[in-house]
Amino acid sequence: MNVVNFEEKSCERVRGLLDAYVSNELLVETNLQVLRHLNGCTSCGTIAADRARLRKMLQQAVGKENAPAALRSRIQREMRATRPSRSNWLLAAAAAIVIGLGGYTAMHSFSAREMANAQPALAAVLRVGLDDHIHCAVGTWYRGREFSDETMARDLGPQFAGLAPMVKSVIPAEMKMLVAHQCQVNGRNFVHFILQKQERTFSLIITRKDGESFADIAGAKILNSGVRIHESRMQNFEVAGTETRDFLVYFISDSTGDQNAQIARNLAAPVRDYLARLESA
Repeated sequence: MNVVNFEEKSCERVRGLLDAYVSNELLVETNLQVLRHLNGCTSCGTIAADRARLRKMLQQAVGKENAPAALRSRIQREMRATRPSRSNWLLAAAAAIVIGLGGYTAMHSFSAREMANAQPALAAVLRVGLDDHIHCAVGTWYRGREFSDETMARDLGPQFAGLAPMVKSVIPAEMKMLVAHQCQVNGRNFVHFILQKQERTFSLIITRKDGESFADIAGAKILNSGVRIHESRMQNFEVAGTETRDFLVYFISDSTGDQNAQIARNLAAPVRDYLARLESA
């Protein structure tokens, strides 16, 4: 597999790599180049999110149901007959499988329309935190740095300085808290903790709401602590999000879904309780 040399950030070239990108088949160097392009190109970013969403729909549909052989054969014949273009083959496949299985299972799960409407809404809210993770944690400015406790307390400011010792007390012993600071991305302020375990990078990100909410989005996991968390995979990152009255909270990493979920479970309740005290002050 060759590394692609992007002399120019060509949308056409990036879109030709999107299927491999959402399937995690690119080399690290090429993956980072695609990420940088997607972070600066709204159009390509939307297409990539759609590809990832539809791929996940396919995996879930196929994994949960065992359609009859006759149904599978009919879908395959119809897909071959329509010969969808490269740009919409995933959409055609997802529609065929979801619609076919929807009838077969007597509508015991989300309809295709409900799935299509719910996922973009979730992606839009999760994208808020993902943008900050890509800007701060995927960039190179922090590499090789490990802030002192004093620097982190200063950079977090008086409202959020108390989060640093709380986070340290909750994360696994083998995980380091490299950076804790306040930053700004696209005109929006974030509180950002960058954590590292071996070669994996994790982010805890907090930002004040600006009209966004998970409240009307279905599919949340409810933890034992009562915290509701939404999870997804976006641009090759595991992204989990929750909220309090005034804040959105994100847990993002380049690790596996299980590892990111474990960090989210460990931190969700303590972070919620800390922010609740701020909100009631």
